[in-house]
Amino acid sequence: MSVIGERFKKNEVYVPEVLIAARAMKAGMAILQPKLASAGVQPIGIAVIGTVKGDLHDIGKNLVCMMLEGAGLKVVDIGIDAPPEKFVEAAKANNAAVIGVIGVAHHDDDQHEGCR
Repeated sequence: MSVIGERFKKNEVYVPEVLIAARAMKAGMAILQPKLASAGVQPIGIAVIGTVKGDLHDIGKNLVCMMLEGAGLKVVDIGIDAPPEKFVEAAKANNAAVIGVIGVAHHDDDQHEGCR
């Protein structure tokens, strides 16, 4: 994903190619995760991530989830259209070190505020 990310920054590839790469990474992670778990490899931390209430877009969230998992974090995905309380509850329940609040900034600022 770092290679595709660099190519995206240089406008050598576009969102469809990034999504294809992300799907390939997700498929690879699905194969690797059970093997890593059976080998005793522990995640480096836990992240709760979701799309804020009022935002039904999840492409960016899904990409971030895959990148976080690829970096060694356990990701708790609370989905889309999530109120601030759901982020806080999930973070407490999972002892998360990171909360990822995804949303279109121009119309979701009030929802981001409730997650602080």
